[in-house]
Amino acid sequence: MSAWIATRAGAVLGHVGLTRDGEVTRLFVTPAARGRGLAAGLLGSVRAAVRGPLKLEVSAEDEAAIAFYEHSGWRRVSSSRAGWIDAAGEPALLHHYVSP
Repeated sequence: MSAWIATRAGAVLGHVGLTRDGEVTRLFVTPAARGRGLAAGLLGSVRAAVRGPLKLEVSAEDEAAIAFYEHSGWRRVSSSRAGWIDAAGEPALLHHYVSP
């Protein structure tokens, strides 16, 4: 697994991981740092390091992340149920995406 971290003045503002099979994982930007392009920058770093398409999954509950990915050109290819429970007490619905 590889990882990238965004920092400023020694504080971690965000991070992203990449599994060996090309799946983006743990993309996160702190709430105070959102809206500055950090998520796009982190994904850009991952894309620069990998040839070919990337994939990721996101919970259907995370509407802001879904909007970000779809606005960035990621394409939903399928959905499935996770083995963990969401806020409603149901198996979480995951959407699976591929990079543009």
